[in-house]
Amino acid sequence: MYITELEIDNFKSFVKKVKIPFYEGFSVISGPNGSGKSNIIDSILFVLALSGSRSLRAEKLTDLINLNSGRNTAEVSITFSDGTRVRRRIKRTGSGYYSYNYLNDRLCKQTDIIEFLGKTGIKPHGYNVVMQGDITRIIEMSDFERRRIIDEIAGVAEFDAKKEQALSELEVVRERIEREEMILHELTIRLGELRAEREQALLYRDWEEKLTYFQAARNAARLHEQERELSGLARLIAGQQVELDRVASDRGLEENELAYLKADLHEIDLQINQKSGSEYLKLIADLEETKSAIKLADQAIVRSQREKEESLEGMNRIYLDEKRAENRVAECNDAVRNLSVDRTNLSMESATLRAQCEKLEAQITQESRDTEGARDRLFALLKEIEEKKAERSAILRQQDLLLEKSRMRSSERDRGSPPWALRLRTSRRR
Repeated sequence: MYITELEIDNFKSFVKKVKIPFYEGFSVISGPNGSGKSNIIDSILFVLALSGSRSLRAEKLTDLINLNSGRNTAEVSITFSDGTRVRRRIKRTGSGYYSYNYLNDRLCKQTDIIEFLGKTGIKPHGYNVVMQGDITRIIEMSDFERRRIIDEIAGVAEFDAKKEQALSELEVVRERIEREEMILHELTIRLGELRAEREQALLYRDWEEKLTYFQAARNAARLHEQERELSGLARLIAGQQVELDRVASDRGLEENELAYLKADLHEIDLQINQKSGSEYLKLIADLEETKSAIKLADQAIVRSQREKEESLEGMNRIYLDEKRAENRVAECNDAVRNLSVDRTNLSMESATLRAQCEKLEAQITQESRDTEGARDRLFALLKEIEEKKAERSAILRQQDLLLEKSRMRSSERDRGSPPWALRLRTSRRR
């Protein structure tokens, strides 16, 4: 790829738009001092962004605009043999300037143009453009500096830069692998701890489930026993109530009988007042008999009252036992509900621990995959470095041969004139 055309407009000494064609081979531009030959090179450096304003013999970019034209813009475009067109334009404003770069008539950044030119070997710090005094400076350089220039022209410097970049990337990968190994080691330790905690949690859950089961079984047995006692107490209360009803009925009958006896006694007292003699004695005997019956009836009533009081006391005891049984049943139900809540909480904690374990195992698997990928990239980089070393060795051998040939030619020049010149001098003397 080579330059086919250069177009300059209002740049330095070029007031009007000028198109300069370039053809294959060498193109020579000649002219007197001050005619603008160096400004053509400056325009090429300007449009390709190969140099700054000081290297273009200007304090700032606005000094590159021609002052005699009255315009505030300067533009340079360059066309290559493959049809690529690069254009740069600067515009002076009241507060400074604006710089515009175009690649194939599309606005872009200056770094885009540098990257595009770098693909073809045109670099800002390369030797694509040789300025005045560069030849003398190269001749006066040391062998090491001249070797560096030859490496850069031959493209070896690019491989060295890639090698340095690969080594730096390799170091970064090595540090990353070490960091990942440390993280993997820590995660392995943490995984062991979590496994131990998981085993303890599972063991705790098993024992907790067994404890819950046995406590529920015990509470169920107690509840069944208390329900059975409660049903027995209910039957006892029903029997006592029947007995109480019977005693009350007997008491009513005895009270009625007592009332009848009192009425008979009253009638007998009336008859006693009316009669005397044998009838009186008979009435006395009947009275004593009636008093005996009344006494027996009173004793039966007292006994019935005592049995009633005992029945009431028994009913009170049965009622209190029933209340205590109901309270115990309520406590057992509360205990069963609390155990169910505790079991639910333990199940939730176990699920959380299980999710954490699965997450850590997935993270460890991912870290292992990343480490294996980094190792594969490391081996690929090492292989590429070995190949670059071999290429560099071959290029260095070729450079050594070229330098040796150049040194031999220089030594032949230093020895004097060639043999045909000596023969020419001898013939003139004859």
